[in-house]
Amino acid sequence: MNWNIADIWERIAAVIGDAPALLHADRVLSWSDFDRRAEALARFLTDRGAKVGDKIAVYSHNRPEYLIAVFAAIKARLVPINVNYRYRREELEYLLDNSDSVAIVFEGTFAERLDEIRGRLPKVHTYVQIDDGLPQVAWAEPLEPILEQPVDARGIERSPDDMIFIYTGGTTGMPKGVMWRQEDIWRTLGAGGDFLTGRDKPADLEAHARKIAEAQARMRLLPACPLMHGTGLLTAISTLVRGGSVVTLPIRRFDPHVLWREVEDKRVDTIAIVGDVFARPMLDALGEREYDISSVRVIISSGVVWSPETKQGLLRYNRRMVLVDTLGASEATGFGTSVTTAEKTVRAARFKVGARVKVFTDDGREVTPGSGERGRVARSGAIPVGYYKDPEKTAETFPVIDGVRYSMPGDYAT
Repeated sequence: MNWNIADIWERIAAVIGDAPALLHADRVLSWSDFDRRAEALARFLTDRGAKVGDKIAVYSHNRPEYLIAVFAAIKARLVPINVNYRYRREELEYLLDNSDSVAIVFEGTFAERLDEIRGRLPKVHTYVQIDDGLPQVAWAEPLEPILEQPVDARGIERSPDDMIFIYTGGTTGMPKGVMWRQEDIWRTLGAGGDFLTGRDKPADLEAHARKIAEAQARMRLLPACPLMHGTGLLTAISTLVRGGSVVTLPIRRFDPHVLWREVEDKRVDTIAIVGDVFARPMLDALGEREYDISSVRVIISSGVVWSPETKQGLLRYNRRMVLVDTLGASEATGFGTSVTTAEKTVRAARFKVGARVKVFTDDGREVTPGSGERGRVARSGAIPVGYYKDPEKTAETFPVIDGVRYSMPGDYAT
């Protein structure tokens, strides 16, 4: 069975069309709304000349339109590109040029920054502006009228090899585009199995759709971290391929009190964060004001240390929560997990490695488990194809050792 995320989302929309998919402030978009609006944008982009494999940049804070733009791109077999909205002009211009983007879907707040570099982006032929309350610019098309156009599904045949790019943050040089096959994303996110245990993976799309239609409850995720960050995007995709819904914060900057109000109001059961930079203010907010967080079952973090002290503090407010620390990167997930509950505490930086994870020395020799020897963490299986237009860095990060291809982003372990 071949898996394509757009195919999965379309089938989910067909079986639970009235169920919520995207929630933002007072707005609730059903799965049918999500599918229809994404189809309209997909049709617009292809009518404007975007062809299979072309890149579509999404330059926005967390909001429903971000995920609609991603869905639109993969519907049309285009490649969505995440744009870090904190980039300065040089980094922004580099990413949009390096990615070969032909269209940009952007919030109005970024119009001035884009206008400064438009003349140096000859490959970009289409600009689409998300209405965020700022004036519409003359050189872009307004998104909302596009989304309101009536369209019929085209029944396009897609491939498991269709791509999603996740550009790295550029903390060690200019950003690099990590190329993910959609089927590899599906598999690395659990292939439709239980979110925590990975059990009960469906055999095919129809079995998956039936399971979702018959489910008594479905995930409701609030990504506190940006969707343009790998953690935010991948947890959102993971939720949506399971027929769940995604709640986005109604403000642009992170405010833990706003987060807990949204959790309480929308009965969020899963929160995605990036370590103590999110978790510590969340804990402080719970001490400052009373919130009903009884709906929360899982808080998942990746990329930054999440201290045991903060975890224990959060568990005092809801002892039924499962706190999941994951070791991963844009270049691969599933290196390891650390699970903390009210009954089980794990010390910092202690992870249970995944089934396809090994540790290698810098000269390519496998480290014997339990030896205490230090090496680079490596994962095989469902991993990215490599870095876009960077064969040298691809060979370094995705080496072949004894005939097996690994992802080795650079983390060390014993």
